[in-house]
Amino acid sequence: MNDFPRSVIRTSVPALVGAVVGWLASRGFGVDDTIAQQAVTWLSGIAYYGLVRLAERLGPRWGWLLGAPGAPTYTAAGADH
Repeated sequence: MNDFPRSVIRTSVPALVGAVVGWLASRGFGVDDTIAQQAVTWLSGIAYYGLVRLAERLGPRWGWLLGAPGAPTYTAAGADH
């Protein structure tokens, strides 16, 4: 798996967990408007991140929409810098 799908997955999984917790709460676990708003905010952020990462494939300049141009690169755990 290359860096792009891995980065989206690693960002999306916490959002999914939040959505599941929100869904469970709406089924009787006492969710209030604040929790629902946080879930929508979190999911919106994940969608934005994914769209900008896709746009970066068209050109690295789109990375500025995430604060810096260019996609990240990852090194193996414990690798010397």
